[in-house]
Amino acid sequence: GGVEDIEIGGGKLFVVGGFTNIGSVNRKAIARFDLATLTLDSFGTTITGGFSRLAVLGNAVYACGSLSVVGGQTRSGGAAFDLTSGALLPWNPNLKSEGGSNASADTVAVAQNSLVIGGPFAFAGTERRMRLAQVDPITGAATPWQCHVGGDTSHVYATASESGQTLIAGDFSIVGGLWRTGAAAWDLTTGALLPWAPEVRASGGWPTGVLAIEATPSRVYLGGVFKTVNGVQRYDIAAVDPVTGATDTLFLVPGFFHPTSDFINNLAIGGGRLFAAGSFNLANSTMSGLGAFSPVTGNLLPGFSGGAGYTTDLELSGDAAYLFVSYVGGVNKFVAATGAPAT
Repeated sequence: GGVEDIEIGGGKLFVVGGFTNIGSVNRKAIARFDLATLTLDSFGTTITGGFSRLAVLGNAVYACGSLSVVGGQTRSGGAAFDLTSGALLPWNPNLKSEGGSNASADTVAVAQNSLVIGGPFAFAGTERRMRLAQVDPITGAATPWQCHVGGDTSHVYATASESGQTLIAGDFSIVGGLWRTGAAAWDLTTGALLPWAPEVRASGGWPTGVLAIEATPSRVYLGGVFKTVNGVQRYDIAAVDPVTGATDTLFLVPGFFHPTSDFINNLAIGGGRLFAAGSFNLANSTMSGLGAFSPVTGNLLPGFSGGAGYTTDLELSGDAAYLFVSYVGGVNKFVAATGAPAT
């Protein structure tokens, strides 16, 4: 396994995934690099299991996945580390399955001063939480907010926060007892499920997987494996209205997405560009696994023509000057405005 997710915080780049070494240095599941030089530092831990997703809030980095012991201490679903010292923190979401065994987390995101976790779990601690939970950033205890994601085979793959809302993406069709196909949103203050409900579907009209979601005040971008949004043809990437969920008819990425093998698994926006990672080939196969698009029209923007065919994640620096991109084999750094390799 390789790098699955990356996150920036405290002048460092954190990576998680199915690796056991970084070069010749032993680092299992999580590692930390200097942001400027991409030099590996001394941070590391022992783990039974693995990490697959990251989030940074305050002076802590949160790593979630499928695990049972971290640094010699019991953890289920996730663990947190001090951003500076790397010390293991007490935070433990304690995710459990229906039968009481340890459960995993597929996604974690910051929502104001809390964390929202999605995954195939039935409980967060002792609280009933079906596939989605909001937890305290210090203790990991579930907050009173709850809105179950239904379906025995449903998943929550991505979460985002914007303008007082929490948004989720996945392959679900029922959320909070109401029909939601692939995307849903809540008011963070009241906890109410919002009417925002873009219908994301595959061939034949069946709900399918939304793997990435990126929100701005003017648009919400969706990426994944799908064919239509609200009945409008959109292959694997689309923009919708943040209030109504209507398909943005101005945003249309040109090119061909293979209906069974292509997908978009991560999105990021900054510096007037929308970036996408995944498995795809655009612009006569010169934009491969990594793309830059106009956030208004979806037109392809110059640069990033040397993709590796498949990228696992991407992250913009705080000033949007650099784009960090993870592959199965590691991480590369680009100038965000041009796509040129950065040192």
